[in-house]
Amino acid sequence: MEVLAYSDDAREKTRTFNNPDGKRFVTCFHDSMQSTAVVIFILTSDPDGWVEKAGKVLPQNMLHGPGKIAITNYKPKPLVALQPAGMDKGVALRQLCDELGIALDETIAFGDGINDVEFLEAAGCGIAPSNAVDEAKRAADVVLQLSNGEDAVAKALLELHGAGHFAS
Repeated sequence: MEVLAYSDDAREKTRTFNNPDGKRFVTCFHDSMQSTAVVIFILTSDPDGWVEKAGKVLPQNMLHGPGKIAITNYKPKPLVALQPAGMDKGVALRQLCDELGIALDETIAFGDGINDVEFLEAAGCGIAPSNAVDEAKRAADVVLQLSNGEDAVAKALLELHGAGHFAS
């Protein structure tokens, strides 16, 4: 997977995209996004505004159809991500399980962000810490009482291990 990161005020390509005539920032990556796993992260002080503007200025083939990209707003964090639609952690988990011959219902996924929703839904058991975003909590089968700051994942894994839920 290739990861590209840009900032509203730090990179020329991003400033070009923000100009009224500029579509080159994202368009230049569109062809490679269709042939490889590329995720573009944009650091912005206004993620909502960035997503709104992207919907107005991006070429239609990037917003609809087989070449569509997914735009993920990580608010309240100042972050937006672009990636090929249909490429997410849930797809990766399904592919990995298929390659390894593991049934999805034998998997556990932990997630707290908007980018974890499909992962939590795909796993046999999706678990979210108490500080997860609402979308992740809704997607999870279990919402822990502890937060990430309270070592929720580590404590849940130790509890599951102690109860004999992992194969030797």
